[in-house]
Amino acid sequence: MRRQIFLTSILSLLLIGLGFVLGHYYASSGSFLRKGSYVAWTAPSLFWSRVETVEYPPLLTAEIIEVDRWEREAKVELHFPARVGRLHMDKLISGKEAMEHAQRIHGNDAPLVRVFIPYYTSNDEQVTVWIFEIETVFEAKRHMDKINERMAETQDEDKCGSFYLQDVEINYLQSYNMNNYYYRKDNKIYWISLKSPDPIPLFLRFYEHF
Repeated sequence: MRRQIFLTSILSLLLIGLGFVLGHYYASSGSFLRKGSYVAWTAPSLFWSRVETVEYPPLLTAEIIEVDRWEREAKVELHFPARVGRLHMDKLISGKEAMEHAQRIHGNDAPLVRVFIPYYTSNDEQVTVWIFEIETVFEAKRHMDKINERMAETQDEDKCGSFYLQDVEINYLQSYNMNNYYYRKDNKIYWISLKSPDPIPLFLRFYEHF
């Protein structure tokens, strides 16, 4: 009888230990998350994911999950039309060269992932589009705020302003005989500089593509 009780106790301990090991393995591998205690998120632009084992208040957890949803939706491929209206794309700068150009403007600490600079020209018009892809939507919002603060400090009020187009805030300024429009969509900041006798219709054509 005692031997039977002893064997039963040993078997129970083994089963408890096995359950602990399996539970620890599945928790660490992300197979399940304890509700309200863990937040799983993916950074698609960096091609890796992790599980944060950090306690968050309910509201903060919801905000982070919402940001994660926007991050997944923001990961789209960019397309550069060869022609916009009468303008043809002369060249497209990307990779290291584009990043170096961007860092001269934004600084080396800017959270940039990719930069693209397509150039478009016609007989009497020219357009340069800067596309700054930021690591996250949250960082893109913060960086956009920094740009607006710097523009407010350095530009005259009569040469800059903003308006809304399809729920997107479009900022504009005039400098060096160029009309500049810049705005943010998800985790990308677009800056369109154009030289045209009629800038608004030309900007709207480019806004359809970028």
